[in-house]
Amino acid sequence: MESRFPIAFSELVTYIIEKKSASESSAPSVSRLAGLSMLYRQRLEQLGIDSPDVHATRLKDQLLQHIPDLQAEHHGRDILLAFKKDVGSILAEASKYGEAVHLAKAAGMIRCEMQLSNYPTEVSEDDLQMLENFEVVMYDRSSAATGVDEARLNLFAHKQRSYDAIPPTSAALIKHAKRAAYQAGIIWGQATGSPALHSAAVQSKFVPVCGPL
Repeated sequence: MESRFPIAFSELVTYIIEKKSASESSAPSVSRLAGLSMLYRQRLEQLGIDSPDVHATRLKDQLLQHIPDLQAEHHGRDILLAFKKDVGSILAEASKYGEAVHLAKAAGMIRCEMQLSNYPTEVSEDDLQMLENFEVVMYDRSSAATGVDEARLNLFAHKQRSYDAIPPTSAALIKHAKRAAYQAGIIWGQATGSPALHSAAVQSKFVPVCGPL
């Protein structure tokens, strides 16, 4: 039964090489490690192995060892496997996708802020400072920064963290805090039967469309 693993692995290596050969000479060839792991697992099951244990990191190391021109790149939570000459263009495309995701999130926040602007919520400066300090510690325990924006600069410029791995801006944190306070006020008002808060919730037809905080 152990011979089935080398068979499935050799077929996976052949698939990666043929995928590159089949693409145009100028077209980059990239594969997500998660997708390759799934293909490998499915092939093992086809060979008669029940519930094969596929370790993604070990599979990546074996692929890099058997295909010298292959290179692994981290992009957010994904691990991309590409041939070395294709890495630059692939990362550029991945960055464009990441920018599109951030723009979509920003648009959602703007729509949400337009809904909440009719019922502004005050958050004290002391509470905001405490939140900023907490967020800085969450992303970098060794940071001496006193604010989120300063921590962002240090993480991105000096520690070379990827854009996805740095905290949101101080302005975004304030919006999140106000949104959380507003939602909490609505929930508390409904729970305690406060006429004013309950009326505000009904008039605004508040629906938590802003996503998780």
